[in-house]
Amino acid sequence: MKIIAHRSGPTLFPEQTVASAEQALQDGADLVELDVRFTADKAVVVCHDSNAERVFGDKRKIGEMTETEFSALRHKNAPAYSAHRFTDYLQSSIKPLLIHVKEDDVLPLLIQHLNDYRYTDSDVVFGIGNSEAVKTIRALRPNAQILAFMKNADCAESFLQVGANYIRLWEDWLTPDTKPFSVPTWIMTNGSEVGVTTEENLRRILSLHPDGILINDVRMLNNLME
Repeated sequence: MKIIAHRSGPTLFPEQTVASAEQALQDGADLVELDVRFTADKAVVVCHDSNAERVFGDKRKIGEMTETEFSALRHKNAPAYSAHRFTDYLQSSIKPLLIHVKEDDVLPLLIQHLNDYRYTDSDVVFGIGNSEAVKTIRALRPNAQILAFMKNADCAESFLQVGANYIRLWEDWLTPDTKPFSVPTWIMTNGSEVGVTTEENLRRILSLHPDGILINDVRMLNNLME
């Protein structure tokens, strides 16, 4: 089973930073997840939210900032850490990556960056919320690994038809009657909040034998699995 560090594993370091990603890999994560968006001048940057308020204390939308303005942001609760561009991760050679693509238009430039830094198909899983975008990826990288970030479980078939390699389910979608898909299934924890859950809930998830779990606290999951 794969352990995926949700938002790069923000336990000891701020979310979606090189520091948190490196720590997550040291703690036993199999992949590091990050979210990517465009700035106003079409730079690929790392941020989960559409605006910078929660993480950086700035109410502006990411898509309204320039790359320079975004890069100048500091984490609200840890000002020693700045906002990251996608290339900051690539320059640090952090891999494997689960890249949650928040804006489909970013895909061609995103893949160009991956090619420039020689990230192979085995180094990257693309997290996609729109089954049509799978076709775009396949045209640019025919052997890409793709995770379906579905809005609901009923969307699975549309992703499978276009060749998704993995299906993501939310923890609170799971029931004793949840049936396996024809491809590996990864579970996103969301107990008290996204990426966070209890040990009891984790044991329940593990009892269903998922192929992967996305979680903030990689150590917590590893300890339960020992």
